[in-house]
Amino acid sequence: MYVVGNVIAIDTNLPRLKLQIPDLDDFETGWFFVPQMSTVKDKSFNQIALNTLVSACCSDDLQDGCVIGALYNDEDVCILGDENVKYIYFEDGAKLKYDKTTHELTIIAQTTTMQTDLNVVGNINCTQNITSLQNVSDAIGSMALIRTKHNAHIHGNGNGGKNTTTPMESM
Repeated sequence: MYVVGNVIAIDTNLPRLKLQIPDLDDFETGWFFVPQMSTVKDKSFNQIALNTLVSACCSDDLQDGCVIGALYNDEDVCILGDENVKYIYFEDGAKLKYDKTTHELTIIAQTTTMQTDLNVVGNINCTQNITSLQNVSDAIGSMALIRTKHNAHIHGNGNGGKNTTTPMESM
């Protein structure tokens, strides 16, 4: 049987949910499973929120079933209408967007944490500060090496025939 209903209860351990079916006098279903992308070696999780309108396939007694997916409706309208854009919008304003036509991935979040070695092929454009807790290097040397050379250097014959002193301010 195919049904459309609103999520009224969530079990995040399995994950599964219960529905209220408006077309059947607000009948409350048994627990319906929520499919995930992967559950064995690789694992994924995306629970559907309370009050979400979903479609499901279920037994005739509405006690066992599986959610097909969440549905947009007049209240919860679709966020995008472009087949070339994949988009995830979070309630707190965070966004993930990939545009296949421009090949651009956009991540908007208050903080993004990556625990990986990052290899960039291309330019890095930054509109704010860059802070590093470790050394910063380019193809020629490191910032620490530049500071060491700068802070210790003197100029011969630069001060009326005498050597200059080291810089007044260290880098």
